[in-house]
Amino acid sequence: EFQYSNYRQEGTFMEKKSQAYKDGIDIMKQMGETPKEGLDKIDQEFSDLSVETIFGGVWAREGLSLRDRALVTVATVIALGREPMAVKPNIRRAIRTGISDREFREMLYQVMHYAGWSIGGPAMKYYREVLEELKTE
Repeated sequence: EFQYSNYRQEGTFMEKKSQAYKDGIDIMKQMGETPKEGLDKIDQEFSDLSVETIFGGVWAREGLSLRDRALVTVATVIALGREPMAVKPNIRRAIRTGISDREFREMLYQVMHYAGWSIGGPAMKYYREVLEELKTE
């Protein structure tokens, strides 16, 4: 059972990194990123917990490839109408794990049909922005 208090040691969040945290860092590296690119800019404690639970927990599970997880995740955040700070990193992950332009577009059209046509415009705008950003990397 998760106990937040177990993560506090000597006043610093996650001073001793868990195996799940280390697994999360490995998953992020496989997708060409580190917490320094985004999560750390928000808040260190938030970043550490996110790396451990999202990437070291859910993303590290067997059963789906990173590519499939990236596609499912980007479809979900688009369908939920999340903010660009949630959508764009997931678009980037989808591209970095091998989702083609055609696959992204078909996923978006599928999601638009079920989640509402109006989500398509912002999602396509974010997609085009990420493509431009990736050209400069």
